[in-house]
Formats: sequence, structure tokens, C-alpha cells
Amino acid sequence: MEKKRSKARSIISSIIYIVIISLLVVLLVHVVSAKMKGKVPMVFGYSVMRIVSNSMEDAIPTGTYILVREAKAEEVREGDVITFYSIDPAIYNQPNTHRVMEIKTDEDGAISFVTRGDHNLKNDDYEVTGDRVIGIYCRNLVVLTAIAGFFMTKFMLIVIILVQALIIIMVVTTIVKGRREKNETEKEAQEQPQEEEKPADLCEEDQKKIDELVRQMKESGQAPEQGSEEESGKEE
Repeated sequence: MEKKRSKARSIISSIIYIVIISLLVVLLVHVVSAKMKGKVPMVFGYSVMRIVSNSMEDAIPTGTYILVREAKAEEVREGDVITFYSIDPAIYNQPNTHRVMEIKTDEDGAISFVTRGDHNLKNDDYEVTGDRVIGIYCRNLVVLTAIAGFFMTKFMLIVIILVQALIIIMVVTTIVKGRREKNETEKEAQEQPQEEEKPADLCEEDQKKIDELVRQMKESGQAPEQGSEEESGKEE
């Protein structure tokens, strides 16, 4: 019973492992595909982005990671901070995060936004059309920012490189050692004399030969029968 439970747990663990790996592969393919197309990758409707300028300080300091929720232009309200694909020639088609100062709607119902960075003194020179909106800013990811800042220091980069090198050395050493032990085992097996395999029915054949020999001896009178031995004993 315990073996069945252990086997069931092993199967369930393997299935969970396969599902997790499959999801990670799908997410990785999705992110890489979006990056190759110059788009911001969205996972379950959310994306993580890093602010590289001071245009949104003090609300969003430089180097901060933020969480952005995917949204349509109709969902945006005045005062929201949005992330959009900029048409500014200096950062054309790159994601930019600024606050919505005004919402405009033309005769055809097309929506556009006047934006400005909190740290800037004037509005952006180019309005944001609704089709270029990526999403609405949710919050700063303080923990992720701290972790990323810690690992991005020169010291930690050196440590990471050394750890990776150590892992590679350990893996290579383990593989070489395993192959060496395998070769030694095969060599020892070849050097040891191999026992001749006996037929499984050898004893049965021997017994048949012995029975046949006894029968022939009895027929030729060379072997006394059991009854004759008893009578001889009585005569004595």
C-alpha cells in the first residue's frame, strides 16, 4: 500500500513539474517574441517595467520597477499615469510613462491624451493617440527594485559570474567523474572471468542418463535387485 502511495506521489510530482516547466517555456517564448517585435510583453494582463529617467520623480524615482496593467484608451482617466509607445523622435516607439493631463476626443470619436512627467515643467510636445496606450501604472515594486539594485552592483556582478563559473566547473567535473567510474566498471567487468552458463535442464538430463544406465545394468544382470540382496542376507 505504501509503495502505491509513493508511486502515486511520484507521478503527481512529475506531472506538476512538467506543467510548471511547460508554463515557463510558454511564458519565455511569449516574452522573447514580444521583445523581438518591439512590444511590451504582457503576462496575464500585467507587465513589469523599469523607469530609466527622472521625469516622474518624486512619485517614481529613476531605476524603479513598476507594475503596469494592460488597458484600453477608454479606461484611462485624467490624472492617471499611463505607459505608452512614444512618438517623440528622441525615443520613438519606446515605452514612456507619464501622467495624463488632458483627454481629447475628435469628431470621429478618436481619443488622444496630453501627457507630462511630474518632474517636467511643461506638457509633452506630442500627444498620445489611443492606439499607442500600453497600460495604466499600478504601483512601484519596491522589493524588486531593491533586489535588482543590489544585484546590479559591480561586486554582485563579479559574485554572480564567479558562482556561475563554479557551477559550470562542478557540472563538468561530475560528468567527467561519472564517465571515468563507468569506464573503470566496464573494464573490471571485462577482466573478470565469466562463468559458463549451464543449461537450466542439465540436472534433469543427468538424472535421465543415470536412470537409463541403471536400467541397462539391471537388464544385463550386473546390478543385483533389491529383493535379491534381502534374500541373500537371510541365507547368511
